Amino acid sequence: MNENELKKPWLSSAEDDDVFSDILESRHLVVFPWLIEIILGLRPASVLVVVTHPCFREESYSSFKTQFKNEDYLQNGASFGVEVVDRDKAIQFVDYHWNLSTMLKQPREVGFRMLALAELPDAPGGNPRGAPWLCFEFDKA
Repeated sequence: MNENELKKPWLSSAEDDDVFSDILESRHLVVFPWLIEIILGLRPASVLVVVTHPCFREESYSSFKTQFKNEDYLQNGASFGVEVVDRDKAIQFVDYHWNLSTMLKQPREVGFRMLALAELPDAPGGNPRGAPWLCFEFDKA
């Protein structure tokens, strides 16, 4: 992903929106059946938050890769490029990094209570190093 691609607004057209919908519907609900299990297992009135694991953003995984460098790990708010892929489609956008301790502290500061935390592996046949997904379940404290 080059610098000009990072400056393109993401989801700027109907075609981009279709690509993003495909990624959400097929990648996360079919290739990652664990997400269905997590959603079905949510407690009433709880909220599910799934993010890329901040400790392993430098790795490339089956559905995304980033330009994040671990030397920026303690720099909360550091921007980095992301490419999300689904079959033969891809979108690029800029994301912002928050380290793990900040991710755990921020919800509590605004009145949420963590009920569950799960670190999930890449899709079968993907990168075995680390855990690309970090899932939180919260409710209002």
